[in-house]
Amino acid sequence: MAAAAGSSLSEKYARMAALADAEAAAEEADSLAASKGRAPIKLEPSGAAERTPRHGPAVLSDDVIALAAAEAGDGVEVTRLLKAGAPANWKLSFGQTPLMKAACKGHLESVRALVDHGTSLETKTRLGQTALILAAGKGQVAAMELLMDRGANIESTTTSGYTALIWAACSGRAAALRLLLERGAVVDARTIAGESALAIATLKGHLDSVGVLLDLGADPCTTDLTGTPLVMGAAKSGQLGVMEVLLRHGADSAATDAAGETALTWAVAYAPTPTAMRMLASGADVEARNTSGLTALMVAAIQERTEMLQQLLDHAADIDAKDRSGFSALELALRAGRADSVRLLLDRGADAEPKDASGRPKVLPCQPSVASRPGTPSPTNLPASIRLGVAAEAHRRFRSRRSSSSERCKHGF
Repeated sequence: MAAAAGSSLSEKYARMAALADAEAAAEEADSLAASKGRAPIKLEPSGAAERTPRHGPAVLSDDVIALAAAEAGDGVEVTRLLKAGAPANWKLSFGQTPLMKAACKGHLESVRALVDHGTSLETKTRLGQTALILAAGKGQVAAMELLMDRGANIESTTTSGYTALIWAACSGRAAALRLLLERGAVVDARTIAGESALAIATLKGHLDSVGVLLDLGADPCTTDLTGTPLVMGAAKSGQLGVMEVLLRHGADSAATDAAGETALTWAVAYAPTPTAMRMLASGADVEARNTSGLTALMVAAIQERTEMLQQLLDHAADIDAKDRSGFSALELALRAGRADSVRLLLDRGADAEPKDASGRPKVLPCQPSVASRPGTPSPTNLPASIRLGVAAEAHRRFRSRRSSSSERCKHGF
């Protein structure tokens, strides 16, 4: 290959060409990190002096200069070099071509010149990325349009199964996502590991991307790799805006994760109060139950989250609903010794004289601490069923301590 003509041209592109492999290595490392859901590695390319022969100036071939010119957006020089015989599909050691460099930078003149001279649209890097996939990850919409107009495969995948759509979702490129979907990209395509574009955008909190994907047909009820509904994943990670969009597009607030929790019961147990309240405002079912039959109100009572409990009651939660074992929120709070929950539920009208299956009054199992906790109604003012429960539990504990004491005496210690 003939050397570049003109010292000014060599000077213009010498540093870019000298750093080409190092920059490609850095980009490949960042791409690999992104495909694994990790932060960019941020490799620093070596200096030009380290990539240049020690004795005499570098003699740059037309193919190297063509790549540097494409990345710089010098379409005129790219065209001149291609006409002079520079190979359009020349690759760096990491598999990047001049077309990929130009597409990533959005240099349309260079992209057009390369495609016009027969550059392959489907050439891949060592990670399996095409020019379209790389351009999608950078949000270069105009370059993507040009590539697709010239026949780029919209469903081409990387070695990990990432399509251009999924790659764009990784970096939150909402405009690129819209273009790909309008051109017919499969909205619910998945990687080899099973991740969809929507799952990735939700995990990363890319609200605009989530909205575009849902508007154009993504399934809001899909799950992530652990089987957790995306709406629950958004709640767990504090992505309230994403959670609201998912609910607005039909995500099932009653869907359960692998442990049987619903998004609302999880939020009530662990998330800040505004998270659960936003779920309710967005249409979450206040009576949604987990696999144990617990409603959000029951969970709040057991966890003694009184502010959450008050809010749920204000949203018309059924105060006397029963779980699968037949226990109400009040009974569960009594069994757990949650005095503040007991007081609030009694103040709001919870049934303090529940009946069993045969219609007889229940003796409610109750921790004695409930009757002695400051702020709780005095024992004489508690309902009879609760007083009996307190007495029964106190008697059970007395017998247990007495039995343990007898055993210790028998064995001489």
